Amino acid sequence: MKIKPILYSTPMVQAIDLGTKTKTRRTKGLELINKEPNIYNRNGEPMKYKNRIWDSSIEENPNPLKTLHGFKNSISSEIEYVECPYGKVGDILWVRETFRPIAQEIGPPRFEYKATEKINLTDKWKPSLFMPKEACRIFIQIKSVTVERLIDISESDAIAEGVLFYYDTHLEKNKFFDYISAAYLKTPIKQEFSFFPWDLAVESFYSLWKQINGFDSFYSNPWVWVIEFEKVEKPENFI
Repeated sequence: MKIKPILYSTPMVQAIDLGTKTKTRRTKGLELINKEPNIYNRNGEPMKYKNRIWDSSIEENPNPLKTLHGFKNSISSEIEYVECPYGKVGDILWVRETFRPIAQEIGPPRFEYKATEKINLTDKWKPSLFMPKEACRIFIQIKSVTVERLIDISESDAIAEGVLFYYDTHLEKNKFFDYISAAYLKTPIKQEFSFFPWDLAVESFYSLWKQINGFDSFYSNPWVWVIEFEKVEKPENFI
């Protein structure tokens, strides 16, 4: 089991904490494939690779060094094998989130987190990229790793991505959050009726992706890792 860091925005940390976010989509490690995503097709299920020798007979090996995902180039017929940089099933990710250290008269500093701080939200926060291990409070364990095109996300998976929604009692249906409108108006993400225009969770997820990764990234329809996870306790061997 490996332990690696992963960055999350404040709204997504809140969703993990609430238990509404159990999947994440990422493009890191797929840069080569996503230079021309339309020419690649998935080449079957992940295979195990050990001791630098390709051997499908070790598929059941409980301790493979790597799990590789194949992408077949439809023009050249060559297959590119890629390992998910976030890990494989069973690995643990420690969540880096927006934080700030608070000095104390005695002992090391304590930490506050933007995702849960309710009192003082005006002081300067430190970006999640710079959060040290000792400040980590959230750990997630990988349950599955697959790949798909971004816009192929299902409605159930969009909900599992942790998008905000509320139940409209008048319409008797869920309405989902528009992250683009909130970002454009520089409004903190909260339960305001004017920012819930979507009837589908996938539309809300698309707006979230555009807000984080940009419109070009969305319209290129990249291949993404689909990582399913569950929240777990802090590993005994962490730090």
